[in-house]
Amino acid sequence: MRSSRVAIALVALAAACNSAQALVNPSLQPIHLFERYNAVLACRVTKTDRAARIVELGVRHVYKGTFAPKTVTAHGPGEEALEAVLSLHEGQSLVAYVGKARRRREGDILYFTGGRWYAARLEELQDLSKWLLVGDADAGKDATSDQIMFGTFNGRVDRLQEMMADMAAGRYYFPARPIAQFRKSAVGTFDKPLRGVALYDLDADGDLDIYGCCEAGDRLYIQTAPETFVDRTEAMGVGGLASVSCSFADVDAGGRADQLAGGALYRATNEGFAPSDLLPIEAGRDLLSSALVDVDSDGCPDVVVSRRGGGLAVYLDPGSPGGRFTDATERLGLLDEDQGAGGTGYFEPCDWDGDGRTDFLYAAGEGMLLLQSEDKMFEGVPLTEEEEPLFGFAEDIPGEDGPSLGAAVFAPLWRNDRFSFFLPLADANQLLVNRDGWPVDVTQHGNEIQEAAFAQLMAVAEDFTADGTVDVYVASRLAEQKCFYLMNRGYGSFMISQKYAGGKVFPPEVYNRGAWGLATDDATGDGANDLLIGGAGGKFSLLVNATLKARKPTEHPTYHERKRLRTRIVTVAVRGRTGVVEATVSLIDEGNRIVALHRIGSNVGVGCRGPDATCLAVREPGNYTLRVRFSDDNTRSWPIDLTGQKRSTIHAEHTDAKEKPGS
Repeated sequence: MRSSRVAIALVALAAACNSAQALVNPSLQPIHLFERYNAVLACRVTKTDRAARIVELGVRHVYKGTFAPKTVTAHGPGEEALEAVLSLHEGQSLVAYVGKARRRREGDILYFTGGRWYAARLEELQDLSKWLLVGDADAGKDATSDQIMFGTFNGRVDRLQEMMADMAAGRYYFPARPIAQFRKSAVGTFDKPLRGVALYDLDADGDLDIYGCCEAGDRLYIQTAPETFVDRTEAMGVGGLASVSCSFADVDAGGRADQLAGGALYRATNEGFAPSDLLPIEAGRDLLSSALVDVDSDGCPDVVVSRRGGGLAVYLDPGSPGGRFTDATERLGLLDEDQGAGGTGYFEPCDWDGDGRTDFLYAAGEGMLLLQSEDKMFEGVPLTEEEEPLFGFAEDIPGEDGPSLGAAVFAPLWRNDRFSFFLPLADANQLLVNRDGWPVDVTQHGNEIQEAAFAQLMAVAEDFTADGTVDVYVASRLAEQKCFYLMNRGYGSFMISQKYAGGKVFPPEVYNRGAWGLATDDATGDGANDLLIGGAGGKFSLLVNATLKARKPTEHPTYHERKRLRTRIVTVAVRGRTGVVEATVSLIDEGNRIVALHRIGSNVGVGCRGPDATCLAVREPGNYTLRVRFSDDNTRSWPIDLTGQKRSTIHAEHTDAKEKPGS
């Protein structure tokens, strides 16, 4: 992983240009293909003879039906089949649907490989081992249907294989229609754009409160009743502040959350917050954004700041209550140009290589991963492919003096059991997955995640549909530019719900306006994740998630409705005077599979903060294990019985005793 170059395949611009083809087709999905064909197979190309136009396939798995042959010979004598033959090479995988369950269509074959659908047929109905390749499935259509195949599935073939395995096991879930519903709850209006925002319990009463940063003056709102937020800025001691970012955590182990407002620390008091001299005054110099992050994995929150033209700086917590923070930027290697010194950009904390140490994705210049070594030094890894920058096609935004690159998100988007990066660029989205330590771009496999966008600034990732997959809300930095909500369908596929719901998923007066701040979690306490939006035009709004309230039994529920009605939700509140920020929350099923992940202190964005809690959803009732790995490597587990009640709450408390490995 410690390499001077990271190989990443850039998104094909043609894919973005052809995004109109990526419309999801609700009437023709993989579940329909599984039902319509007699056999469903996973195959791999074992031999090719392109001169003779012959391909040999090995049958690796049968997901449905009886299919005796272990080897299949496919050939395509006609010119129309030449592309199908040339598209197959040794080692390539495919999913095949063989023999339609309709009279006179028993020999039909449809298969998916390389992101495209192809048609074939049995040469003889009695011999399943010999296929005749027909070619592209009627130029993008099923040979027996007038429905566009591209809207069926256009992702990676290995993800389609996983889907078919889940179908056979009864776990299939791949919704083709929008299922989220939000309504607006106004918080306030500012004279200038909001910057960082926070959803956090600021008065220690158990309810989430709201904070908004603005150069016209910050404001703090206390939730006094459900969805009732009252301005307590002056009473809580933050009157007169005008910050670019905000973050909250217990920095002095005093039992209450302290505040990082831009480059200054305010300690918690019984009445609110009071200024302190814990941070050097230069911490606020040329500030772009800041956040509380456990950089050195000692359980105590440190301060990370991003400067305009100054790279990243780190101020370490002394580890003793009331001690002053010390500048560790040089000691951590961050004064070197190869580690981003002199850059301007936002950062996202992560643990990219899974070693328990905090790393950063720094979206400055061409972008880089800052990986922390065993000796607690950061090494910058440029995100390039053959000397070309990953962010090479991002352009400066007219009239904006900030960085043209957006703030990344580190979340389980590609798979539920591991984290990936979502990158909002000036004119596109990108999704990077970790494959053996290497970042790999899978955007072209994500369906509508390819949609072209403009002037994107930041994104926030959370399970807004309460169905067990993490979605993404992407905001533009321009006040009159609309946002994007990408609903995660699972298996690496996303859809822009607003296109299919007539603008009814989100209130248009919020969705069609840009935002500089985003924060998310369950502000209303019903188990569904809400969304706090700091508008680029000064509007401060809480979008209340009404998805669960709309989830009611019907007389004739669809397959997906039945799955959602079985969903169980676990609200996890991570507690402790140390170890909370950067803690990783995992939900593990009886087969030892991680079905849900969350990282406390992620979604930092442009300097935002969500609570030390999360709502995790699973579609299959059963017995699970909740595991929390605190930032100081203390790991604790709790058994959870999700066979009965639909919602559970666990307070995951940090202790000094460490769990033994494997326990």
